[in-house]
Amino acid sequence: MESWHLNHKLLMKTAVVTPLETRILLIADDSFFLNKLKQSLENLVSDVQVLQDTQKAIAYLKTTDLDIIVMDVASHYAIELIQSLKKNTATKNIPIITVGNQEQEGQLEIALQYGANDILSAPFLPIELQQRINFQHQFLKLKRDDVESLQTDKDYFLAVDILNEGHMVQNLDDIIISANKAAGTILKYEVNDLVGKTMDSSYFRVAHENGTAFTNDEYPWTIAKKTGTKVTDMVMNVLNGNGKKTTLTVNAAPVLGKNETLTGTVITFQDITPIKLAEKQYKSFFKENIMPLYWLEMTNPIPTSLPIKEQVKALFREAIIKDLSMPMVPLYEFEKPEDIIGKPMTNAFSPESVKPGSPIFSFFETMFDNGYVAKDVERFGKNQNNVEKCFLNNATAIIENDHITRIFGSQIDVTKEKITQKSIKESEGFLRAIVENSMNAIMVADDMGNYISANKAAADLFGYSIEELTQMNVTQLKSVNDDVPERYNEYVQKGREVGEWSFLDANNKPKTVQYHAIRVRENFNLSILSDISDKKSVEDALRTSESKFRTLANTAQMGISIITSHNGLRFEYVNKTWEKITGYSQEEAIGLEPTILVHKEYADLTVKRAQERLQGKTPPDKYEMKIVTKSKEIKWVEVRSNLVVFEDQAALLTTSLDITDRKALEQQQLYFKNFMNTSTDLVSYW
Repeated sequence: MESWHLNHKLLMKTAVVTPLETRILLIADDSFFLNKLKQSLENLVSDVQVLQDTQKAIAYLKTTDLDIIVMDVASHYAIELIQSLKKNTATKNIPIITVGNQEQEGQLEIALQYGANDILSAPFLPIELQQRINFQHQFLKLKRDDVESLQTDKDYFLAVDILNEGHMVQNLDDIIISANKAAGTILKYEVNDLVGKTMDSSYFRVAHENGTAFTNDEYPWTIAKKTGTKVTDMVMNVLNGNGKKTTLTVNAAPVLGKNETLTGTVITFQDITPIKLAEKQYKSFFKENIMPLYWLEMTNPIPTSLPIKEQVKALFREAIIKDLSMPMVPLYEFEKPEDIIGKPMTNAFSPESVKPGSPIFSFFETMFDNGYVAKDVERFGKNQNNVEKCFLNNATAIIENDHITRIFGSQIDVTKEKITQKSIKESEGFLRAIVENSMNAIMVADDMGNYISANKAAADLFGYSIEELTQMNVTQLKSVNDDVPERYNEYVQKGREVGEWSFLDANNKPKTVQYHAIRVRENFNLSILSDISDKKSVEDALRTSESKFRTLANTAQMGISIITSHNGLRFEYVNKTWEKITGYSQEEAIGLEPTILVHKEYADLTVKRAQERLQGKTPPDKYEMKIVTKSKEIKWVEVRSNLVVFEDQAALLTTSLDITDRKALEQQQLYFKNFMNTSTDLVSYW
């Protein structure tokens, strides 16, 4: 690649405002690619001609007056044609721009070595091709006007000042000795203020895109001086004269004197800050999107004229993963986007899952047959680690000139929801057994307070039959308080409530229950009630007489214990229900440390609350925790603790209610509610 003499003074990528008076010849075998290039250029240049037969190019050019050739590097005999054009007297001075895709970068480099004036790798914006043509156009124009006539600095600066890109010349010490108007405009300095400075000085704070500083050997002008070749498209951040960061794309080339001796470097640059800002916005939308999004790009567009099955087969051959958002990565068992971006789409699937008849193959068949659009389609399949997955898919294929060029889509992994749904169905019998056999009363009411179901324990608690209860409203139960309608309406609004409730049963016997109510969904309000009437009686009796306490405690249906602290926390009394809950006899329990029973998850918290209460503080007097019974069974208990005087010393009176069944039911209901919420969210989203 030739070095740049001072009197050439032009680099690539100058901006274009109006169409160029330039005659272009497009050479490509592929008609789709040829038409696409032609469409890109028709508004940019005055005359576009096309040629599909590369072997007729030289003969064609001998009879046709053209300015620039744009050639597909994938065309037959493309490299040989470049060599022939550069050797032929009639065509050797016609600039050649060679284009290709990312997989053809090696061929593009070869084309450059054999005489191509410039190369461009797809995908690219029309403005990029326009800029490359504009450079060749201006260079060609200067050649025709005799570039060598620019003998003086005055003539030279008149030439470079027409450029929209920044242009500066440095001496061998990297000191700026000249700059054009565009350089001052881009860097926010007066041109005279730039002269005498160096780009690697503290004025500009040159840095890489990631913020790290350039080393001396990394500057493009240093590389150009050392290698004797030009350096193109190096991105760097600089601090402009207003103190703001500006992102530049920089080119540098050595400047040679009369005797081919190195005299300095020429630097050209463009402000690409708006482009980088657009990239940042793109990343904000795509890269950082919480939705799993993907972009498939076809290395070779797929004709829609093919049968649907053949189109899908071609998709698996041609599609690469151009980009994807971060949430897509774990869906296919990858660790980071770089593991899959730029790779064939088939890398995301197991070999068996992309064969005809597989779920993924059938998905694309249906999508293509449905106008190349898929909306809310469930797809089952295995990823590259052979893990079974279920996805909710939305996708759109982009059709250009009757060819599929790319596909944009989103996927939501609903595997867990499907498993949960299956588990819920399988556990319906288990749930029914828990409800029907639970010692806790379980009832369901609608939003108006009408009971629609109840278990046997509820019937026993209220003294009515199940049939009678399911014909009643919550206001018909004999509540001690008169504010039941207001409290129920307030609960429906909140969706959850825990508390105590006193009422008279069918036989006018006073009862007190502790209830947990949760609104699972509209007109489905679940209540779990535990009879704590005995516990209330025990607490009242204890205040009256210790002897009455013992009598009541021994007949109570909840565990009761007294814990003292004169010799560390130890049990001094337990009742028979406590024995039944824990598996320890009264003889085994007396003197036993409570921490022996407490599950390790709650050990520290339990000791802390006991010590605080014995010190006269007021920690929560009611809480739930797990215990480990004598037989190593894990149970859930609801514990209430109060400070009392026992045998003339401070002690803790603790009641324990076995809520293991209730916790199991709550967990199942929670799974069900989460599933319902997730399903609702998915439906509402789409």
